[in-house]
Amino acid sequence: MADDNTQDLQQLLMLCARGDDRAWASFIEIFAPLVNRAIRHKALSFYIRLSAGDADEIFQQTFTNIWRRKSFDRISNASSIQAYLTVIAQHTAVDFFRKSISHENVKEACWRSGVYEPYRQKGPRDIAEDNCLNETVNEYIEALTIKERRVMSLELVHGLKHREIARLMDIPVNTVSTIISRLKRALKERLEEKGYGT
Repeated sequence: MADDNTQDLQQLLMLCARGDDRAWASFIEIFAPLVNRAIRHKALSFYIRLSAGDADEIFQQTFTNIWRRKSFDRISNASSIQAYLTVIAQHTAVDFFRKSISHENVKEACWRSGVYEPYRQKGPRDIAEDNCLNETVNEYIEALTIKERRVMSLELVHGLKHREIARLMDIPVNTVSTIISRLKRALKERLEEKGYGT
């Protein structure tokens, strides 16, 4: 029976490689649960709670990547499909997570949260100072550890409460609050050292 399943999958892969739409639809249906599990597992390892929309976007991108790269030709036999799909799904998820916790997103979230709103110059004559402000914030965010950036991302980008972040990252809620307070205070102090807000 296992041999029959292997042969069926190999036949399905061959049809997918030829561009058969029905075979492609069957392929997605068969492996959708595996891909969804791989995405959720990788999200947990990054301490990220995915919305249904984000999970669906990663899912769609995973299968789009497989189709565009004609990956069917690279799978040597049916027994390697599960491992291959898991790797592709996890890599796609990591790319998505990196964008969601990029320093640009954290910087924009800091701006929306008012962390350095008082220091931003408004007038057209202050463009040079504004560029210096952005450079200072960029340097600050780049210097954050992965843990610090995740905490800031979960609070500012994903809008989670401190207790939710603590649960996701398996650390005490007081630690989360301390990290966030310390990072915001440090950014404020660095900006004040540069002469903003004085």
